[in-house]
Amino acid sequence: MSDESSGLKARDLDDVIELATRRAEARQDELSRAELERIAAELDISPAEVEAAVTELKRRRAAEEAAAGARLAGDTLRRKRLTRIGLAVGGVVLLLALWTPFSLGGKLSEVERRRSQVHNVVERQQAVQARLGDRAPTREIDAELAGAENRVRIEQRHYDEAATAYNRAAGGFPALLFRGIFGYPAAVPLSADMRAGGQP
Repeated sequence: MSDESSGLKARDLDDVIELATRRAEARQDELSRAELERIAAELDISPAEVEAAVTELKRRRAAEEAAAGARLAGDTLRRKRLTRIGLAVGGVVLLLALWTPFSLGGKLSEVERRRSQVHNVVERQQAVQARLGDRAPTREIDAELAGAENRVRIEQRHYDEAATAYNRAAGGFPALLFRGIFGYPAAVPLSADMRAGGQP
């Protein structure tokens, strides 16, 4: 049901009464200029002093509002800066999270490829030694055995370079955070460590 004269619905009545009450209370807190001058006269304060005090109070209130506005603007600016910094840091972390597995994965693939090369040349060296080991030494046989041994040393050096590059990357800052998540080893052994462990 609605009130035809005001155009308000019955359910809005409580809101209207509440707003009207607040406005009336706010008006009761205000003094008219005449009331202010009457009170000042009772306290033996001249109208000129009242006018000067009102002007001073308005100036103070304006300064307080300006300061509050400046604080609010500063707070808003700080929040925006912190948000931008947070987004930038988040972006860097995301890029590191995406780059680390790619980078470590490439380095680990190179280590595996080099390890396979070492195994291949070691097998070829063993085949050469098996074929030529019981023959009488000649310059050609010595050269072939030395060449096979030299190829093993070269491939082991290449493997060690790849393993060192991986170990350095895996022990560095971004990888420390992400390598465990992606299942990469903390380090790979060098060729001397593999030989000591019984591996070629």
